Amino acid sequence: MTVVSQISMLLASFLPLKVAILLGSKSLPVYFPEELSSFGRDTLIVGLSGVAVGFFLIHILSQRLTSMITQKASGDLLRKNQKMVLFENQDEVAAITYQRFSRALSDGVFSSVALLALILLYPDMSVALLGYLGFISIVLFSISFFIESFQEVVRKSLDKTVKLFAGFGFFTVFSFLVADFIVFRPPSVVVAIVSLLLARQLLNRLSSLVQDIASLYKQRARINALFFHGKVLIKGGAAAEKGIWPLLMPDSRSDWGAELLSRVVPGWEGAKRFEWHFSSNGNAGVLKAVSLSGEKDYLLKLFDGGRKSVAIHESTLLSEAPEAMPAPRFLGAVDVSDFICLVYQIPKAVTLPSGRDLQLQLNRLRGSLLALEPSVALVQRYRRSKPLLWQRLEPNLLKRLLVAVDTVEQERQVARLIDHLPAMKQYLKSLPLVVTNSEFGEGSILVDQKKNEPLMLNWGRWSLEPVGSGWPVRTGAWRSKDQLYKLSDALQVAAGTRSSLAGVRVELAELAALLAALEERCLRQQFINGLEIVDRIMKLIDSFAEQQSIVSIS
Repeated sequence: MTVVSQISMLLASFLPLKVAILLGSKSLPVYFPEELSSFGRDTLIVGLSGVAVGFFLIHILSQRLTSMITQKASGDLLRKNQKMVLFENQDEVAAITYQRFSRALSDGVFSSVALLALILLYPDMSVALLGYLGFISIVLFSISFFIESFQEVVRKSLDKTVKLFAGFGFFTVFSFLVADFIVFRPPSVVVAIVSLLLARQLLNRLSSLVQDIASLYKQRARINALFFHGKVLIKGGAAAEKGIWPLLMPDSRSDWGAELLSRVVPGWEGAKRFEWHFSSNGNAGVLKAVSLSGEKDYLLKLFDGGRKSVAIHESTLLSEAPEAMPAPRFLGAVDVSDFICLVYQIPKAVTLPSGRDLQLQLNRLRGSLLALEPSVALVQRYRRSKPLLWQRLEPNLLKRLLVAVDTVEQERQVARLIDHLPAMKQYLKSLPLVVTNSEFGEGSILVDQKKNEPLMLNWGRWSLEPVGSGWPVRTGAWRSKDQLYKLSDALQVAAGTRSSLAGVRVELAELAALLAALEERCLRQQFINGLEIVDRIMKLIDSFAEQQSIVSIS
């Protein structure tokens, strides 16, 4: 059916050209077959138009049948393999794989038939086409043999590369055709047009064949596990070899690490060693460079290829960070092979806090962020790029809480919450913005022993939110450890260094903290805990109403 689809599409593309030629001439061209001349010009125009539409409908029908057969056949194969579910969307992957495999076979058959037809119709053009394909193949293989990095470049942009060479191939054949008509003895115009269309379709099919084979080979681990009894799915094997991990190994990290630091550290004198540094950051591998002299060491955070956006987001904040930012000194972002490496300067004497000390340092970090005034430029860039808390809170999100309600009172409170949502958004808009970080936790904090100051290592998920957002709100069995009562004192301390906090009401900051916590619970489907937060939010809203009524009476 795929071959039928390709041939019908070729004819559906060819026949309109014949109709266009007839429309542009007052009589039948001399190169039209005599058998068709007896029908007359107008009849031929209508007939060829109808046949072209018919072939196009055959193409559409063939495509539809191919899709149906693919879905059924791939489903049969998955049922026969008698395996557990291996990964998400495996049915779609199996169908696409089956379709690509059948399409690759049909492309090969079509290309062979088209080449044979081209040899019979126009031998000289077939020689020109084969010469071009042979020349390009020799050039590509030669460059790949001598320049190893060229293979990686072609692999990353394979689709564009094969389409580019297919386009060059068509214009090579077209140039030969023009030269043949001007200088040599060409065949008839009909043969030339058919041959040109055949060459174009042949090059397109070869391009598709290369892309399908490359795609199948790239996913060979999944395909083998899906369709073959003796194969299992082993995750991360090939990715580990090609990702950041070879660069982090002891035998290679000192070379690129030393070269990198010599570029970003003024007066770099070298390192005693490069060692693995514990971190809770799942997006990057972290190395510590122990310097030969001085009171500073360095951290190298090498982000994997799929985490470039996280690295850029982190560097955006820290490249414009004020001195009071509770983070290591950011020295810059450097490309290492195809990965981004962020470089930081840290004190030599540092510790990783744990237990009660960790909780103490977390509170100090939150206080430091409250006192930090984000720059106007940073706020403008962020607001142009990402939604703030009051923009993300929508009725549809809050309505999810209804799946967990057990009482009429809970349902009434959720309804009241949604009714008061516009007013709560206005409250949030009135609050100053503060830098928040969702990656607080063990392994992400260093404490400078000399200054006794905590430094946050991971900033890939920072955001700007209304003051109070991100403050820990506990629910359920953890309610006794709720830290919200400390927000008032923290605001008073921060207002001493940040003037924009001077007039902030503690109740509004608490409302921001509760709404941010409610959003998190809804997104994580922790609706029972979310209903507890709803109750606390409505008590705050009721207290606002009482205060306003008292003010109006007085």
